[in-house]
Amino acid sequence: MTWDDSETLNGITPDQPLNDVHAQLLCVQGGLPPFTIKGDEFRIGRHSENDLRLPSGSASRRHARLVRRGGKYALEDVGSSNGTLLNGRALTSGQPEMLSHNDRIQIAEFVFLFADWGEIARSRNLPSFTIDSAEVKEEADQLIRDYLGIQPGDGSSDSE
Repeated sequence: MTWDDSETLNGITPDQPLNDVHAQLLCVQGGLPPFTIKGDEFRIGRHSENDLRLPSGSASRRHARLVRRGGKYALEDVGSSNGTLLNGRALTSGQPEMLSHNDRIQIAEFVFLFADWGEIARSRNLPSFTIDSAEVKEEADQLIRDYLGIQPGDGSSDSE
């Protein structure tokens, strides 16, 4: 699974300032495209009013949300029927948990990797920088390959 080679990667254009793109959800199971998280709240669920609409009867109409606090994101289950998993552990409804780059989120049959480009910049002690779409694509593809256990160029998987 890789992103296509278009000039725009799910709304990220070459040389876009980092403060315009804080984080993304990279779908590694479920066949959805990457989603750019914008703003201080990002709602996830089955209902069309959500920022990320999950086409599954196993997802609640209002399932979960991401909230940005002090430049970092937290994940909260908002009373879903079937729960939300963070790195394989069920969240307690109404109790947000802080996210880190490369955390795994599961809602219904969908599994996402959380890509926090701001955390990457902070870890490299960069006060600000612009996003190079080729670098974002390679880093996202590497996260997906690592998750699926795929070696570059072999197309096989150790899991699933």
